[in-house]
Amino acid sequence: MIRTLNDLKNRKLDKLYIAVYLVTYPVPIKKDECIENANLGVLYGINCEGKRRIIDIFLEKETDNRFWLEKFEHIKSRGIEKILFLVAKFDKNIGRAIKILYNGTTVVESPMEIITPLRKYLIYKREEDVFLRFRKLFLVENLETYDIELQVIRENVKEFKLATIAIDKQLPKVCEFHQYDIKIRKLLFPYYAIKDMKTEIRKIINIDRIFY
Repeated sequence: MIRTLNDLKNRKLDKLYIAVYLVTYPVPIKKDECIENANLGVLYGINCEGKRRIIDIFLEKETDNRFWLEKFEHIKSRGIEKILFLVAKFDKNIGRAIKILYNGTTVVESPMEIITPLRKYLIYKREEDVFLRFRKLFLVENLETYDIELQVIRENVKEFKLATIAIDKQLPKVCEFHQYDIKIRKLLFPYYAIKDMKTEIRKIINIDRIFY
């Protein structure tokens, strides 16, 4: 049973993970008398039995070029021998580190990292509908449904030039995601599983209260 963050960070891990996801979570950190925002990074994976597990939780060090190399070295020392897919934000340091430690891993840009920036360009009344429809584009089963969903999105944002430009900029990334079969895409973009995982992350943070 995981009782503390330290327990989680040091437990042995499975040898094979079908997919490992990097999820970022904003947290406040107290430094001296000030509160600063930082990104909490969470690695969680699906093993060969289909079970989800939090692998590691850490504060990102964006200015440290060796950070990701050391992070993957750490999880390898805990037992992970092979990762089929890594779903993460686009970051050259992540790509370089995973190639060194897990050369056979396919790196996929996280759909959540592609979708989330669109929110700032969307008008409040239409934001959720457009956001949900854009999310569906990753998981539609055929080109006809893709075109229908995209047409509705374009209609909703046609009056807003910046939103249209932002969406068009992200569409090639959605198309790239469609190189995989629908079953693989569902595995690589478990939207509600990510939401559930964030709930578990909050519980662990509250147990340790390490950020205050």
